[in-house]
Amino acid sequence: MSASTDRAKVINGLRDLADFLETHPDIPISPYKRTVPRVTLFYFAQGTDEQMRTDIDRIASALGTSIRRQDLKAGHYGTSISFGPVTYDAVGILAWARAQYEADRSYSGCITPERNDDSAGTDAFGIRSAPSHKRSLLTWLWPFRVRD
Repeated sequence: MSASTDRAKVINGLRDLADFLETHPDIPISPYKRTVPRVTLFYFAQGTDEQMRTDIDRIASALGTSIRRQDLKAGHYGTSISFGPVTYDAVGILAWARAQYEADRSYSGCITPERNDDSAGTDAFGIRSAPSHKRSLLTWLWPFRVRD
């Protein structure tokens, strides 16, 4: 599938969504607050850090926007433009930020929060609670105690 075909599908999908919401006023949407956009279309740059910066700089120039300096400390090199509650956001996630994310994810599943439910060892969806050794570790790490 070509980039122009993908682009046309996204544009048509946005128009279809707008038409659908307009003809179905009974379907709720979140209230719009000026500081938080409600719909965001993301473009994620690919390549080396330098390639991503070049790509995002080109997009910022085309949009007439600047690079969001506040996001640089998190390793996100990006720019955006908003149309009321709808935002186009182009971002490149720099190599060190991706590496940090993967390092943080490497701990995934090491601690499972204790579930407070009425069934014997399972939650409302039938998923078993964490083993007791994980629960005791969580109790030690958690800033407040979960009561049984």
